[in-house]
Order: sequence, then C-alpha cells, then structure tokens
Amino acid sequence: MSVSRLLLGSRTNSDMPDAINVMTFVQAANKDVEGFLGQFERLCEFAHPNWAGTSLLYSRPSLEERAVAFGRGIRKADNLEVLAVVNLSVALHMFEIAYNGLSDTQEQLIELCDRQLPDEHKPPQ
Repeated sequence: MSVSRLLLGSRTNSDMPDAINVMTFVQAANKDVEGFLGQFERLCEFAHPNWAGTSLLYSRPSLEERAVAFGRGIRKADNLEVLAVVNLSVALHMFEIAYNGLSDTQEQLIELCDRQLPDEHKPPQ
C-alpha cells in the first residue's frame, strides 16, 4: 500500500492513484481490536439512509398490526447509549494503540515517504 494511494487516492479521477477502500482499514483494525468491524457495521446503520439511520429513534413497527407507530421517545434510548459507550470505548482503545505505536513507526513512515518522493522534490542531504 503506497502513501500516495493513502493521501491522494481517488475513485473518480483517473489522473490520481487508486483509492484504498475503507474496509481494508476496518479489517486491519479488527485484527488488533476484536469487535471493531462489528461496531463499524453498527455505526454504518446510523450513517446510511436506512431504517436505523432515519426512523429507528421515533418509530416502532408492529408486524402483527402491519402498522408503524410514530412519536417522540417511543423507544428507550438504552440501546443507543450502550452503542455509544461501546464505540467510544473501542475508539479510545484504537487511539491508545496508535499513540503507543506512533514513535515506533514514525521513522518508517518518514523513510517510506522519502522513497516515494520524486528526486527533484527531495530535500538536499
């Protein structure tokens, strides 16, 4: 995976390097933080325009009655609070891993960037 793909990748501009799919990062993170993928998928339910992202908070479907009741506070927020706390916990854990590993990988990142930089743009030695 190249730094240029990471920083400049595009799916719509053929002059730019190919973009890296976000799922590549999510799957890699899931190897370090068990459950990351599951939480990502749960958050996607809220971010995309589907039931969880639109009417979950203010509707309650009834399959028996073939109807949907709408109203403020119609659902208890307990599930949403748990979802928020779990995701915050995972995010903090990911930050801790990244923060603790930053000093170990900084030199490698600099070397990688230097290798991919064209000679005319490299600083003088």
